[in-house]
Amino acid sequence: MNKKINILVVILLLTRVVIAQEDACLKDVKRVYQLWTKEVKASSDKTVYLKYSTEITTGKTGSLKNNKSIIEVTSNKSNSYFSTSGTKVYQDDKYTVSILSDKKIIIINGYAGDSYKKKKLGQFEILKDSVFAHLEVQDCNKIIFNKKEYKKVVLKTNSYGAKIFKIKTIEFLLDEKLNRVKDIKVNYIKGHRINKMRVSIIKQNLNYSAQLTKVATSKVLGSNGKLLAKYRGYRLIDNRN
Repeated sequence: MNKKINILVVILLLTRVVIAQEDACLKDVKRVYQLWTKEVKASSDKTVYLKYSTEITTGKTGSLKNNKSIIEVTSNKSNSYFSTSGTKVYQDDKYTVSILSDKKIIIINGYAGDSYKKKKLGQFEILKDSVFAHLEVQDCNKIIFNKKEYKKVVLKTNSYGAKIFKIKTIEFLLDEKLNRVKDIKVNYIKGHRINKMRVSIIKQNLNYSAQLTKVATSKVLGSNGKLLAKYRGYRLIDNRN
């Protein structure tokens, strides 16, 4: 009888240890994710530099479509620069300059607020705080990726979370030393318009020292107000007036 009781006690203790470890993993994800997204979006004199890829898979099994793009963002309180395939966007506190190289078009618009900046930086804010209440740990371990140690945490939603957020699992790759996210993979439930989504950080510097161009129009116009020679053949759409 004592032997059975001892075995039961050991099982209960091990169960409690596992649960505690899983709780710690979930708390680590939430802590790092929230600190990181807050720092990325912080409106201060610091300049943030990010180079990341987004990969979105849509469609049904057998006819999946994969859309992948690489985006560069350099941003501070008053200026920003965005680059992706075929498009470059410069912003200052007066104007937004868009260079569409694939169409050979340059568009100058008035300052439209921080909406574009928030959209690009907000791509990391995939998860709201309310989601974490409906997640539990499926797997949690340390891995080596590109000769560096990361914590890999796979979270799954409970039945309510799957119903509300349409998410099946979320996988995080965390740099715990720097309190930063390296990679996020989201798998959606069957029938959702998105099959899966992945955001991968290629490079990041949240205290970037390089200077941004203060006058956005200087990237495309010379002192004479004409397009720079390298943009010969481009069509200029100037909406400043």
